[in-house]
Amino acid sequence: MKKSLFLLLGAVILVGIIAGCKPKEEQVTDTDTTAVTLAAAPVCQSCAMPMAKPEDFGTEANGTLSKDYCIYCYKDGKFTAPDMTIDQMVEFLAPKWGEWTGKPDMTIEDAKKEVNQTLAGLKRWKTS
Repeated sequence: MKKSLFLLLGAVILVGIIAGCKPKEEQVTDTDTTAVTLAAAPVCQSCAMPMAKPEDFGTEANGTLSKDYCIYCYKDGKFTAPDMTIDQMVEFLAPKWGEWTGKPDMTIEDAKKEVNQTLAGLKRWKTS
């Protein structure tokens, strides 16, 4: 079961990364400096998985969908792995990161660095 969830999570992350998912209100400036607002799927603020469909979202204690966390990280208003550290999440995601991001030759060391940078900006892991 965990292996299939891991593979599903990876596939969803890959699709989001390939599609260039960014937070809904993020401004992007193109080469002629014209600002464009992207309407993209939000990403889980724990694992960075793009959440494009209602079934991708975790749930709050009252049963409503979480606006911040995916179904794999958050259920019934609680983290599914409440004691997980950012280092453990990096170790969990890094082995497939290169595949998910379209960089199959990425070394595990480079993947860990990239995952760590990505996670550091997410709500669950921000220290400031």
